Amino acid sequence: MDIVNNTPYLYDKSGRILVTNDTVYRIIEKKDKIDSYLRLLRSDNIFKLYNKGLIETKIVEEKSNTNLLVLEHKYLPFILHPAEYTCEMYWQAARQFIELNQECLKVGFVTYDAHPYNITFYRSNPVFYDFGSLIQAQVVSIEWFQEFWEKFVIPIWLSSFSKKTFKFSKELRKEHQYGFGTSLLTSSFSKKLLFRKFLKLVQLRESPELLFNEILKWLDDHRPIPVSKQYWSNYYKGEEFDLLTPQNMKERFCLEIFQNNKYDKVVDLASNKGYFSEMAEYFGAEVLSFDYEEEVVNSLLKRNKVTAAHIDFNIPTPALGVSLFWGDMFSRLQGDLVIALGLIHHICIRQKTPVYLFCQTCLQLASKGILLEFVYMEDKHVKQWNEPKPQNYDIETIGKFFSPKFTNRMTSKLESADGLKRRYIYFFTN
Repeated sequence: MDIVNNTPYLYDKSGRILVTNDTVYRIIEKKDKIDSYLRLLRSDNIFKLYNKGLIETKIVEEKSNTNLLVLEHKYLPFILHPAEYTCEMYWQAARQFIELNQECLKVGFVTYDAHPYNITFYRSNPVFYDFGSLIQAQVVSIEWFQEFWEKFVIPIWLSSFSKKTFKFSKELRKEHQYGFGTSLLTSSFSKKLLFRKFLKLVQLRESPELLFNEILKWLDDHRPIPVSKQYWSNYYKGEEFDLLTPQNMKERFCLEIFQNNKYDKVVDLASNKGYFSEMAEYFGAEVLSFDYEEEVVNSLLKRNKVTAAHIDFNIPTPALGVSLFWGDMFSRLQGDLVIALGLIHHICIRQKTPVYLFCQTCLQLASKGILLEFVYMEDKHVKQWNEPKPQNYDIETIGKFFSPKFTNRMTSKLESADGLKRRYIYFFTN
């Protein structure tokens, strides 16, 4: 194949990785690795491994005489940072990771690494995408155990211990390698006081079947504290969505956009219950829906229609991976279309983020268009805040800020019923 000689590439323990045109190839040129992975991929257990989150993989080319194996991995539209999970998502990822190792062990494999940077979510399912981390082994290394404790056990313990420590789980997950939180919680004092019982499990590392069972018991005993319903938990719509029967101007406008345009990836910047995210998914898009409320994101996860992420619009999330390969959220989470409905007035009026910065965030995430709800100062919900009008808070100036990328726009009529005053605008380029 031509791809064998392509550069640049990412190198890991198993070989070379090429990401091109939404396709991911792994090129393996070591005989022992080739034999090992062929045995795994042709085993009767491979579909059980996929069900436990292993990235789906197929053989593209095999040349035994030249020691060449080319694999193609399922393309994942969005790579999430551990800080973009809710605590419940993180717990689910850890549990499924151990279950995957249990299944791998049945065919003589375990994972070499035990950190969260090899995992993302596809819709409601954790996916372990570092196929090259699978090694033939019947024991777990001390490094594996230490890594799992530092990167999974400590944040999960924080989210399960009390409501006061719950929020620190996410803060700890923002640290790429070592920061203050990790240094404090991996100190000898913390080991003796907080994690003595768990750390004794290292004695089972030469009996990984027993070790994995004990880790699962620990995880089941330390599920994150349930999150109560929050401010936006009952907005927008009920539990069941009738996507093709719009009830108001906003729904009719958005439905028309999705009926007349094709998007492969859509990013919803404030999804709430996910009505407009699911509308995009209905018309064939892979959708990333993010919200800053933990309970809202967990409810999206249960519906299994879109990939959910716990992100605050005003706090962009960092890069991850070897040499920070995946980049920050502006490179990992880009979409053809950005949905910014019910958002700009909260960000720019209530939270006082400059309009220009709001527009720049939208622009960095969108490649084909932005679907914006503009809420006027006279709108009944904005009037009650009694806040001054921000500089540049008008449709024409917003259009100028978007114009370097999106020169065309489609604008709805003014919605003015029941004290509302807002327009819906689709910024796009031909």
